[in-house]
Amino acid sequence: MEKDKKNVCPHCKQEVDLTATRCPHCGGKIYRWTWSRKALAAIIVLGVIFIATAINSTPTPSAPAEPQLTAEELAAWQATPAGKICTKHVDWTKDDCDGVAKNQVWIGMTYDMLVYENGKPTSKNISNYGSGNRYQYCWTGHTPSCYYDDNADGIIDSYN
Repeated sequence: MEKDKKNVCPHCKQEVDLTATRCPHCGGKIYRWTWSRKALAAIIVLGVIFIATAINSTPTPSAPAEPQLTAEELAAWQATPAGKICTKHVDWTKDDCDGVAKNQVWIGMTYDMLVYENGKPTSKNISNYGSGNRYQYCWTGHTPSCYYDDNADGIIDSYN
């Protein structure tokens, strides 16, 4: 009896046999959502939801907090060259301020830190070879003399 029942092909909209897995007219694949396939799909969806919830609820480790200084220790640190720099540049970390105070250079320092250490660059060049702007900042009489920001984010990626 089931052989006499007809269904419609989702591709060509022609009538096809209910048990057909391919349309005899266009050859398109005909999917049947049986109860077992629906149950499997539901289990997969619930599994994805469960995993996504578990990932989002997992606490991310936070950076260790800097030790709290007493008022006297804070005042003493703020009197140092690094402390004076951090007072002016509150978005820089203590390590950043220490490095700038010592005229150190490192990958990951910002252009603003370089300008604080060296003043305005002697030359500033922008190039684009198809992958976005690349900045080159050079100072005459400094070693290293040139610094590069490869992705225009204001952070130094290399120097020479």
